Amino acid sequence: MDQSTKDSTRGGLRPRRLAFVAAVAAGLVAAASAGAVALTAHAAHTKSAGHPAARTILTGTKCAGEGRLIKAALDDDWQSADVDGDGRLDRVAVATDHSAGRACRAFVGVRTAAGTTYATALDRTAVPARGMDAEVIGVPDLGMDGQAEIVVDTHRMADSALSQLFTLAKSGLVRVHAPAFEDGTLVVEGGGVTYPRGAGCTGHGALVLSMALLHGDTYEVARHVYPVINPANGGPLRLGDPRITSADVSAGQLADRFWEFVSPHFQRCGGELGA
Repeated sequence: MDQSTKDSTRGGLRPRRLAFVAAVAAGLVAAASAGAVALTAHAAHTKSAGHPAARTILTGTKCAGEGRLIKAALDDDWQSADVDGDGRLDRVAVATDHSAGRACRAFVGVRTAAGTTYATALDRTAVPARGMDAEVIGVPDLGMDGQAEIVVDTHRMADSALSQLFTLAKSGLVRVHAPAFEDGTLVVEGGGVTYPRGAGCTGHGALVLSMALLHGDTYEVARHVYPVINPANGGPLRLGDPRITSADVSAGQLADRFWEFVSPHFQRCGGELGA
């Protein structure tokens, strides 16, 4: 392993199962306006072993270790997805710097087949606790435009996959503000038996965010389906107003009727690596 990364760890996609564990408080459900948070790009040029030309690394922050740590992660522990939509597989990876503060704790990056690397930091509102590592848990093609997005589990919560969503736009790799919570994060799975939450996507590439509340042996489920808007000018995708439905289902039917509560979460829009 690259000795320059001894203070960091990298995480790729690993299969997940819905783990109904101790219930957590539910209440962070204030919706925020859908949109994308773009970060300023800073260009750095580095040489990469095995590639005849200098690679360009476009970073989204001024964190000192961002370019170095993401380069090492993309060399060593990466996953494949077509993130720029050119029909070729790119490399996707995350890096966690346990020695850094929250603003520079974790990074996500993409190295395109053409050789350009894009990176940015996870928003400081939800980053891995010290000793935990960020992890790529899905690459859904939201909007079904041939360009995969990146879902990163922040591992901020012990019993829930509190995640951040990223997309590659003309301006670089940017975070998409998910509307389920005020800070723009989303829960892919978790919440315990009493308040389970789940995320997924439809076959048309819409984002699905659902929550449920257990009453006796029946779940009251609220499903939010967000249409995806991909701007023609190369700007970051946006989430439209949701279509909201609700239903009461028996506890034994929750996973069958609401597939977003179980893994794999993003297979309906091509977002499971190895699928």
